[in-house]
Amino acid sequence: YSPTGITDVQTLRTHVFPNPNSGTMSLAFDKKLIGSSFAILDEVGRTVYTGQLNSEQQKLDLPTLASGMYILQARNGKFVTNERILITE
Repeated sequence: YSPTGITDVQTLRTHVFPNPNSGTMSLAFDKKLIGSSFAILDEVGRTVYTGQLNSEQQKLDLPTLASGMYILQARNGKFVTNERILITE
């Protein structure tokens, strides 16, 4: 019995390194997210980049992103994960 209605919570790992960075970064994802889509959102929630997760690690080079805080959001039909990214000059 679960009084909240949540019976199974799974934690998925998502990492960005280095963090902070200047727009060049590596992304590491849980295996369960392979095949999912991901987006990078700016501080007000606008999508500034989208992609597909093809492996557990991917490199991104986004030199045109302005300095600031961003969110890496990966999602598939069951899972959503968010990770903060700090872009510096």
